[in-house]
Amino acid sequence: MVGDDQTIVALEASSTSVAIAIHLLKHGQKAQTPVAFVQHGDRADERIEVVSLGDAALSGCPLTAPTTMIIGEVAGMARMAPVVH
Repeated sequence: MVGDDQTIVALEASSTSVAIAIHLLKHGQKAQTPVAFVQHGDRADERIEVVSLGDAALSGCPLTAPTTMIIGEVAGMARMAPVVH
């Protein structure tokens, strides 16, 4: 489980995001926990999608590989931060 001040990062998570989300929910993680999916994280074509853990458990990763999955309150900050390359 991720505490309010903790973050989990899963690399290459596009194919395992549903299993990761379900596991965390089964162990008490809140469904509204933010999850950020980052594709091409250091390139000009970077894409970031932020969903809830509950949505990730139902729908999986909204991006294609390679994708990093970031779980925890910090993931919600991706909505506010501009992407600068």
